[in-house]
Amino acid sequence: MSKFYSFLIGLCFLFASCAENETYVPANVVGTLLVYMDADNSLTANVEDNLDSLAVGYQRSSAVGNLLVYVDDMGVDPVLYHFVKKDGAVEREVFKQYEEWTSTDPAVMRVVLTDAFSAYSSSVNTFVLWSHALSWLPATRKKMSAKRSWGSDNGYQMDITDLAAVFQSLPAIHIQNLIFDACYMSSIEVAYELRNSVDYIVASPAEIFDFGFPYQWLVPAFFENPLEPNRLAECYASYYDGTKKPRISNGYPTNYRMDGTIALIKCSALQAVAEEVQQIVSSVSQDRLYGVDKSVLQPYFRSAEFEFCYDFLDYFQQIATPTQYTSLETVWNQCVLYKHTTSNFIGLSIDPAKFSGVATYVVQSSGINDAWDSFYPSLEWSKDSGIVPLP
Repeated sequence: MSKFYSFLIGLCFLFASCAENETYVPANVVGTLLVYMDADNSLTANVEDNLDSLAVGYQRSSAVGNLLVYVDDMGVDPVLYHFVKKDGAVEREVFKQYEEWTSTDPAVMRVVLTDAFSAYSSSVNTFVLWSHALSWLPATRKKMSAKRSWGSDNGYQMDITDLAAVFQSLPAIHIQNLIFDACYMSSIEVAYELRNSVDYIVASPAEIFDFGFPYQWLVPAFFENPLEPNRLAECYASYYDGTKKPRISNGYPTNYRMDGTIALIKCSALQAVAEEVQQIVSSVSQDRLYGVDKSVLQPYFRSAEFEFCYDFLDYFQQIATPTQYTSLETVWNQCVLYKHTTSNFIGLSIDPAKFSGVATYVVQSSGINDAWDSFYPSLEWSKDSGIVPLP
């Protein structure tokens, strides 16, 4: 999220205290939703509003589903909530209380995922990652750094490669839908790294407002039977449609222009995309591959500090032959099943005709950032596509 404003773990953490209540799994559950809120950062002020929005959405849901929310908020110990409907109202019960730890540590995420989905699994599991993010960029793990992939817990982040490793280390937990309530996470690098871990990804290639996803409308869609993944992106798009909607700011109602971008990625189709790109990359000269004029491309960043995300198809249209591009576009349309954008986002102009729904890094012969270029070859996308920054 903008969410633009703004490893060791001892074994003792594995023995965090558990609530006394029995685990109750309703019959005929149609889905389990786990929201992982890493709010030990500047987004802490948005936690309660999002929890309330989740509760409203759960109340609106007519289907029976499991709603769990892990919250690591500033100044309080992390907690895993289980939402329940009682006497016509929605309550959140403490399912598990944890001692203070770093929620962007892969070992911590594994514990929370295991706790939640071991007790409340279903045939359709959805995982929402809620925090700051900067796509595939390497996590520096330094306090107060702006360079991060997903999350920000007291300045510590998680590499996208570590996130993929978390999912791969838990083969018994299958996540059908991964939602990023965080900025810049609809990128080919992120999606490709996670392609073997989840079925679908819903994310934005640009920024997301700090108040995040409209859970009051989105939660009922999570528990539809059957769940159509495009509905998750459509709910976001219908809310962030470029019109003004009332928000509360400093206690007073204020109209905000609700702009946003979103895409739904089918992960099983990403391999075909990589194969098409590899053929393009292997057939063009280095001058053509590394010399693209970025000024003509559709960017998804508002500050040059974040110059790591340009539109995927717009980029390859500059490189490929017309025949190659047509072939790439064909497999792309089987991969990106839904996309939506408004014409701008806080001053950033977005051309709908150039909007493919997914961003990519544009390598250059002169390099952009040494840390980025050094990390990029470690990504699965770089290895399979053949796009490697020059030494």
